Amino acid sequence: MAGRVLIVDDEPDLAVSCARFLKQIGLVDSRLAFSVEEAIPLVRSHGLALVLTDVIFPNGRNGFELAEYVRRHSPSVPVVLMSGYHSPEMDAQTRDARVRFLRKPFSREQLISTVQSILPRR
Repeated sequence: MAGRVLIVDDEPDLAVSCARFLKQIGLVDSRLAFSVEEAIPLVRSHGLALVLTDVIFPNGRNGFELAEYVRRHSPSVPVVLMSGYHSPEMDAQTRDARVRFLRKPFSREQLISTVQSILPRR
């Protein structure tokens, strides 16, 4: 697999764990952000292969907004929304073929399987 992955979650331990798991399958170029505000400049300034983002953030911004931003500014970049909650908005977001949903808590294997289904192999 190839490409830079942006991992966005307000729980630093989860973001770091995701980066570690992805490194084990060859994705050594992960960027971390802990809010939507931190993530937006990274979407603009880096050639990303994938955005992996939490849905709910404590400051009111959310992963849906980030997914929409990615669609507008980097339309070829797929997004994986991570959440322990499910909503009609989640269903609407995942109708887009470039958006996937990963329910928290997830296992290392579930994360890897989801990412491998999206990114091309080297």
